[in-house]
Amino acid sequence: MLLVQIALAALITSASAVTITDPAAFAAETFDYVVVGAGSAGMTVAARLSEDPSVKVGVIEAGGTALGDDRIDVPGMFGAGLNTVYDWNYTTKAQQNGVPSRPWPRGRVVGGSSALNFLVWDRASQADYDVWEKLGNEGWNWDRVVKYIKKAETWTEPTADEEAALHANPDPSYFGTDGPIHVSFGSHISKATQSWIPALEALGIPRNDNPLSGNNIGGNQSPSDIRPSNSSRAYSAAAYYYPNEARENLVLLPDALVTGINFDTTGDSLTAKSISFQKGGSSYNVTVAKELVLSAGTVNTPQILELSGIGKADVLSAAGVPQLLDLPVGENLQEHTYTSIAFEVPNGTDTLDRVRNDPAWQAEQLANWRSGAPSVYDQAVPSLGYVTLSQLVGDAKAAELLADVQAYVATQTDSVYYPIMQAQLDLLVDDTVGQMELIAIDGFYAASGAPEAGKEYITYLAANQHAFSRGSIHISSNDASTYPTIEANYFDVDFDLDVQTAGTEKMIEVARAGPYADYAGAQVVPAPNVSDLREFSKTTLMTEYHPIGTASMLPKDKGGVVDAQLKVYGTTNLRVADASVVPIHIAAHMQATVVGIGEAAADIIKGIV
Repeated sequence: MLLVQIALAALITSASAVTITDPAAFAAETFDYVVVGAGSAGMTVAARLSEDPSVKVGVIEAGGTALGDDRIDVPGMFGAGLNTVYDWNYTTKAQQNGVPSRPWPRGRVVGGSSALNFLVWDRASQADYDVWEKLGNEGWNWDRVVKYIKKAETWTEPTADEEAALHANPDPSYFGTDGPIHVSFGSHISKATQSWIPALEALGIPRNDNPLSGNNIGGNQSPSDIRPSNSSRAYSAAAYYYPNEARENLVLLPDALVTGINFDTTGDSLTAKSISFQKGGSSYNVTVAKELVLSAGTVNTPQILELSGIGKADVLSAAGVPQLLDLPVGENLQEHTYTSIAFEVPNGTDTLDRVRNDPAWQAEQLANWRSGAPSVYDQAVPSLGYVTLSQLVGDAKAAELLADVQAYVATQTDSVYYPIMQAQLDLLVDDTVGQMELIAIDGFYAASGAPEAGKEYITYLAANQHAFSRGSIHISSNDASTYPTIEANYFDVDFDLDVQTAGTEKMIEVARAGPYADYAGAQVVPAPNVSDLREFSKTTLMTEYHPIGTASMLPKDKGGVVDAQLKVYGTTNLRVADASVVPIHIAAHMQATVVGIGEAAADIIKGIV
């Protein structure tokens, strides 16, 4: 769009004001606050702290900027940034239970994973957030989290025609009105999206016009972080960094790898004095005058803590790192997993597959996006649904599965995380909390198989929201450039595979329900000769890109790494603000919640909370 090109040109012109590429110049500064990681939370914290012109904020980011890259900016190109220079390209460790190594995309770019995701902007039900406080985190509940999510938002209502096509009528009172992240529905409403709500209703899954109200159960159309004035991705860099880039007290160093935190160890608690990083083959230290905030994400935050001597003794010893603090860093890893199925649809449906099949049409649609004309690229992934266990499998089967997982939890009384598992059992029987997310996507986005040239598809995903299996992320070396080991431990608890398989079966039902029955053709994933959906679910699962928990906010004696002020136990000035602090998973995509954590963290540091 012309507006996009003008805006980006202006940003490029101002980029030299505070973006430092000289690591020596950055290291020569003394910052009041240093934020590690320019992602969804980190960029939020940095921008809010630098609103005070009397303080100086430095941000260190391992990746570069994606300014002006269509793969990031164009909503309908969601997924195009995966497996690129903007992605850490992590993988999980293959498991003995038959789950293969799986790719784990994580953003290595200014904007973090908000630059790579599928632009979903939603939130969990109230019970999912209130349980954080019940686990010992005073003040962390629905009211706080939603207050700060809304602080980040500027909502644009759909038109009456768009509401009719979406089968949605959202109440604007559930959204913020003057935040930096623009939230809207994309203006292109695909046939897949138009068919979503009627299809779920045909299966008895009710429509939910207001999934952000505190109860997200039912079929819904979820908004995206799309700026409607130019139909561009409103991710954290575009929302919090580029508009504030001219602030002299907000300084970003991109393409720099943090190697560790340097502490003053003379007191009763550790005090972060500086942080070490590498850039261009050389090593540097930058001084921290007040506080250091780790916002490096669920993978890199525990890595940096462990490289700095904070973690479990056996992990640090094996990696050759002297221990300074004994905390369960890298434990309590939880993740959403999804399985995917795909069906052919008639050519001419004009799905996002057509841009792959027809280069001339793709060029036309991209030109339309640039000029502001209607374009297939003016969309993301709005069609979601959250269902309870009973809605997923029926009351009788739900009771059977519940008994099975209750028996499993009863064997975990010696685990420090036993209270979390008990809380998870309560969520499992709460009829406002989703256990499975259902998704429809306009085009071929299956995790297995491949699209056939010249054909168009619709893809359905089933994403397990509250797995009982727990994993870990730990360093195996004292070298920061060596990737940590990700042991996801998917399906270590049989209940998780039972639920995931039920989700796969449910999405096949959805694909044949309501309007989809009229145009979803041959099933191509899984292949028609695949009869064992349990094995299919186990071997083709994918991460939903929502890992949490590796620096959990919990009481110290309950497995906590940070307290309710987000401060690392045993330190005076080291905080964590990212998805790693979330102690128990939520039934929602993580983007809005992590931004909310960043907004709250800034106010905590300022002393407002």
